Amino acid sequence: MKNLLFGWRRVLHWLGNGFYTALVVFFFCSTALQHQAFNRDGKTVGMDVLGGTMYTCIVWAVNLQMALTVCYFTKIQRGLIIYCLCMLYIFFVAFGSLSPSISAIGYKLFTEALAPAASYWFTIIFVIITALLPFYAYSAIETRFFPMYHQMIQRLESGKHEDDPEYCDMMRQKLLQPPTSVGFSARLAARANKLRRKNKNQPQ
Repeated sequence: MKNLLFGWRRVLHWLGNGFYTALVVFFFCSTALQHQAFNRDGKTVGMDVLGGTMYTCIVWAVNLQMALTVCYFTKIQRGLIIYCLCMLYIFFVAFGSLSPSISAIGYKLFTEALAPAASYWFTIIFVIITALLPFYAYSAIETRFFPMYHQMIQRLESGKHEDDPEYCDMMRQKLLQPPTSVGFSARLAARANKLRRKNKNQPQ
């Protein structure tokens, strides 16, 4: 209604968040897997392992950011996020089982190189936490101190702040305040209601 979700501030916020996540995934993965041996044979990381690790981190980070952004979690949304994460590993296994002439450096990459290595899983966990921490902190601060209308309604419905009547009153007052800008149809409806009331109050 106030163009909060599609304004330039929101677009720039998402662009900045995407740029930060990309930097974290690239530099943390390349630094974490740069020098040490990756498996028991003492082999170091090649472009195939680095690419597979970065790809995994990107898919996890994007899906978890979607999960944090969604306000009303339905079974369909939850199912699609889990489906995307499962499809990542299904793709790794399916593509890696094709013949080397097709899969090239991806041949058995997940089953023989990525999955058995503890550094692969530790890198993923560390990168995801680092990528999501600022996003989560920003969302928590915004929800607590600068909530949008749907967040205020959610908090009042949940009853989490029933023991804090001042906070509940403040949110109710914010909800009752008229918006600074509304859509064209809403303005027409308000004008029509005003004219109807005016005609009703006029003496016959």
